[in-house]
Amino acid sequence: MLSALKKLLPNKVKIFIKSVLKKKKSVSFLPSENLSECLCCGSNSLSETPVLWDSLISEWELSAAEAKYINHQQGFACQRCKARLRGMTLAYAIMRMNSYQGLFKDFVKTPWMRKKKILEINRADWLTQYFNQVPGHLLCTFPEVDIQNLPYAEATFDIVVHSDTLEHVPDPLQAMRECQRVLRRKGFCAFTVPVVIDRLTRLRAGLPPSFHGTENQTSEDYLVHTEFGADVWKLAFQAGFAEVRVFSLEYPAGLAFVFIK
Repeated sequence: MLSALKKLLPNKVKIFIKSVLKKKKSVSFLPSENLSECLCCGSNSLSETPVLWDSLISEWELSAAEAKYINHQQGFACQRCKARLRGMTLAYAIMRMNSYQGLFKDFVKTPWMRKKKILEINRADWLTQYFNQVPGHLLCTFPEVDIQNLPYAEATFDIVVHSDTLEHVPDPLQAMRECQRVLRRKGFCAFTVPVVIDRLTRLRAGLPPSFHGTENQTSEDYLVHTEFGADVWKLAFQAGFAEVRVFSLEYPAGLAFVFIK
């Protein structure tokens, strides 16, 4: 019976049916409180390890609840591709800029992404392995390249990306002005910073030195200059951007910011 029906169907209809059946099931991620699958590679091998230590919590003056969600931001990770929650959230924000639903490993292969010129500053978590698949991707790192004085011409890139870099920069506003300068019109800067959501940003000038990374890490590039709060969005307009978008993958731990030129 089936073979007889096949003979009656025009070839164009047969081809259409085959193409529909071959399509992969789309993966859709919505903001939630508990991720069960890596947004970047699709693995369900996820784990969490606390990364904050007592003296840092004290220097940062974090409450128990604040320490919990910052630990989750930094310590929740995929065991396969190593992306942490902050990296997954950054990937989620970039995909949302194209209304894409699926995994980041597939998104970087799309025509929309492959035609972009992307500047990645200081390895955006573990996303470099994915950005490397985009022909127009360029990675720059400190101290060879200073985000406060980027060695690139105006309007060079479509996307600028960095993750947990701004808090270590002496002048984060100047850094964002540089990101704005090297972006093309309608380009965007997508980034993460550790945010304490119920307080305002404060500078650590005049306070005892505080370092992120590991407990015994005291190198200059891990020194914290700014502790960001709920007013981080102001940097966009101070730096000359036209629009701000905030994306949440897991609130309040998984936040990413997109500043649009």
